[in-house]
Amino acid sequence: MAGALETSTHGLELTQGAPESGELAGLIHETARAHQFLGDSELALTLCRQALQMARQVADRKVEADTLITLGIIPSLSTEEAISALEQAIEIGHREKLLTEESRAHNNLGVVVGRNLADVRQARPHYLQAAEIARQIGDLSAELYCYNNVIFVTTLSGDLAEAERMLASGREIYAQLMDPGAAGENYRAEVNHLEHAKGHLDHAAAGRRDLLRQAAEAGSDFDVAGHGPSLGLILIELREYDQAVVVLDEALVSADRAKWLRHFVRSLMATALAGRGQPDDPPARNRSLANGRFRSSQMTSKS
Repeated sequence: MAGALETSTHGLELTQGAPESGELAGLIHETARAHQFLGDSELALTLCRQALQMARQVADRKVEADTLITLGIIPSLSTEEAISALEQAIEIGHREKLLTEESRAHNNLGVVVGRNLADVRQARPHYLQAAEIARQIGDLSAELYCYNNVIFVTTLSGDLAEAERMLASGREIYAQLMDPGAAGENYRAEVNHLEHAKGHLDHAAAGRRDLLRQAAEAGSDFDVAGHGPSLGLILIELREYDQAVVVLDEALVSADRAKWLRHFVRSLMATALAGRGQPDDPPARNRSLANGRFRSSQMTSKS
């Protein structure tokens, strides 16, 4: 994503003074999208609004839908604005036969509903619709990516037998991909999530350490902020509080940069510190920050 940002930023520099067009609006959106995934949500929001205004002025519906899809997952946007943006993207995608955009918008609407409203049952139909549209257009990677989210909310709802069945179906999609990429990584995360839910904590911890190490090596604050608290929670359940604090310290740095899951990471940190008998000990907290930073080279699998 850093390479994408460099490319799109260079493209914007070359187009300074160019008239408004769908191509320019698309370039602004791609720059916004790169900033969002690299953690600069405020700049992403500004650029998204600029791209959206231009796309509407030149009547480029594809860029308009793409920009609304990105806009909908920017954390600083209110839940109401996010849902409105994504519903608009779904409507444009459906009307203009932009099936890829329609699928992505359904997926992101599921994310917003599940994350902001904590309503996994309402999120599930959007994930299913996103996966079905991706299947119709033959995009296996997108189908697996969306299907992973269906597995996630199914596990979260406690229907572990159904989640197990869906993992088997997801494995069939995974096996057809030459390069599983991000969808494959997310599938592995859902396998890990189910292991955790079934109480296989040591195995789940080992798998999540591997995912976290890969995210750190890739320099993805967004993914470190996601895998870090997942591993921290497992370690807390294992009563390995010192390790949990180390992992959560690093996750908190990434979460702050990405503006993602910050409050969740802090709540888990409070639990881990309380578990080791230092619930409100600033000196201990400072020592942890100074001496206990996670380093990806130290994260080794137990398996």
